[in-house]
Amino acid sequence: MVCSYHIGVFFISLMGGDNISFKSILFKDFERKNNLTFERNQNVFEDLHLEQIIYNITSGVENKNLINYFYTPLNEVEEIKYRHEVFIELENNQSLFETIKTFVDKMNNVKRDLSFSEKLEYQYNKEGWWLEAVDQYTKTVSKLSLYLLNENLSSQGLQSFSKYLTEYTNSNYFSKLKEMVKRVKESLEEVTYCLNIDGLKVMVYKWEDEEEYENDIIKTFEKFKNLDNKDYELKIPTIVGMDHVENEIINAVVKFYPQPFELLDSFYAEYYRFMDPVIERFSEEIQFYIVYLDFIKRFKQSGLKFCYPEVITSKDEIYLYEGFDLALAYDKIKKEEDVVVNDFWLKNDERLIVITGPNQGGKTTFARMFGQVHYLGKLGVPIPGRKAKIFLCDNIFTHFEREEKVQNLKGKLESDLLEVKQIIDMTTPMSLIILNETFSSATVSDAIFLAKNIISKILNIDCYTLYVTFLDEIASMGKKVISMVAMVSKHDPSIRTYKILRKSADGKAYAISMAEKYSLTYEQLERRLKG
Repeated sequence: MVCSYHIGVFFISLMGGDNISFKSILFKDFERKNNLTFERNQNVFEDLHLEQIIYNITSGVENKNLINYFYTPLNEVEEIKYRHEVFIELENNQSLFETIKTFVDKMNNVKRDLSFSEKLEYQYNKEGWWLEAVDQYTKTVSKLSLYLLNENLSSQGLQSFSKYLTEYTNSNYFSKLKEMVKRVKESLEEVTYCLNIDGLKVMVYKWEDEEEYENDIIKTFEKFKNLDNKDYELKIPTIVGMDHVENEIINAVVKFYPQPFELLDSFYAEYYRFMDPVIERFSEEIQFYIVYLDFIKRFKQSGLKFCYPEVITSKDEIYLYEGFDLALAYDKIKKEEDVVVNDFWLKNDERLIVITGPNQGGKTTFARMFGQVHYLGKLGVPIPGRKAKIFLCDNIFTHFEREEKVQNLKGKLESDLLEVKQIIDMTTPMSLIILNETFSSATVSDAIFLAKNIISKILNIDCYTLYVTFLDEIASMGKKVISMVAMVSKHDPSIRTYKILRKSADGKAYAISMAEKYSLTYEQLERRLKG
C-alpha cells in the first residue's frame, strides 16, 4: 500500500510587551493586591450562603484560579469603581462581551494545547502541538487587538489593556513571533513523503511525482453518490498522541527533510515560553466579569434587577431598594417560583436594624440579603436590587442560630455568649454585624437582659448592625435603633407575605412564636379539639 502525507496535517492529527502601564483588569493598583485582607470566617460564608453563591457562579469553569477572586474583596472605593466601569461596558456592549468571551475560549485552547504538549513523549509530536498553540495565540491576540483598537472604549481598565495590547502586537518580539510561526509552518507544508506498508513492514521514502489516485477514486464512486443506500461511514476516533511506529516514521522523514525540522527545533528552543504574562493574566481575570454577567442573566430574565451601588465610607446614609437573597432566588427561579424583594434604609445616626415577626416570615432571608449585598459590593460586582448605597465595611461578622454541639462541652447559651463576645472584641466602627435569633435558648427575661447589654456595646462601637429577634423590647432602644417587622396577610395572619417593612414592633412576634412552639395556635388547638 502506498500513500502520501502532508507533514502539517500529520502534526495535528497525531499529536513581552515593554509597556508596564497596564497590569490587571481586576485591580487598579496591582502592586497593592497582595495587601488585601479579609477575615474569611467559615461561619460567615455559611450563614450568608456566600459559598453556595460563589459555587453557583463558578461551577463548570475551567479556570481554577477564578474562585479565589470571589474570596478577595476590595477595601478601596476607587478599586470598586474600576471594576464597575468594566462591568458596565461589557454589559452594555454585547459585541464587546462576545468578542472577549471568544478570546478567552481561544486562550484556553492555547493553554490546553501547551499543557498537552508537555505530557507528550516524542519530540516532534510535542513540538507540533506547541507550534499549533503559538499559531493560535498570535492570531487570537492580533484579532482582539484590532477589534479593541476600533472600539470607543470608556472604562479605564479596558482602555489601558487596549493600549498595552496595541504596543505589544506592534513590538519587534511579537512581529518576529508571527513571522517565525509563518515561516516554520510554510517550511513544513513543503514536506511530503510516501509510505509503503507491507504487513508489519513500513517503508518511508520521499515523494517524487508519484501517481495520484484521487481523481480515479472520486470518479469510480460518483455513480453511488445519489443512491439512497445505507451509510457505511465509520467514525474513527482521533488519537492525538503518536505511538512508537508513527514516531519512527517522522524520524525517517526528518532525514529526508532536515532543514524544516531544524528550523522548528530552533524556534521551539528560542520561544519555548512565548506567552506574554500580562495578556495571559488578562485572559484569566476577565473571566471574573464574564461568569458573573452570565450568572445574573437568568435573574434579569425573571424580572429581577441588579444595580451598581454607590459605595461609601462615611455613615450618612445606606439603602437598598428591591433587594433579594441571591442564593434563595437562584433556587426559586429553577423551580419557577416567585421571588419577594425588600427594601432597607438607614439615615443620619441610625445604625441598627431590629427585625421582629413570626417564624418563617422571611427574617433570616432578609438578614442574609443584608450581608450578601455588602460582601458583593466589596467585590465590585452588580448587586441584587434596583438602587443601592452601601457601606464599605472592613469586615462582616455573623452569629446565626446553630445546633448545639455536644463535643464542645458547652451549653448553647454559653456558646452564644462566647461567640458574640469574640465578635464584639474584633469589631471596629467600620465593621458590619448580623445577629440572628441570638440567645433564643434563654428565658425571655434573660434574653432581653443579654440582648440589651449586647446592643449597648454595639451602639458604642457605632457600627452598622442587623439583629433578628423575637424580643420586641429591644426594637426601641433609642434613635440609633430602627424597627422592621416581617408582615403577614391582612386577611389571614397565618399567611406570611415575606415582606419586611419599616414599622414599630407590634408585640405579637414572640407570642406567635411561643404559641407555634408549644402547638397553641388557633389552628393547632382547633385540630386537637376536633380530633
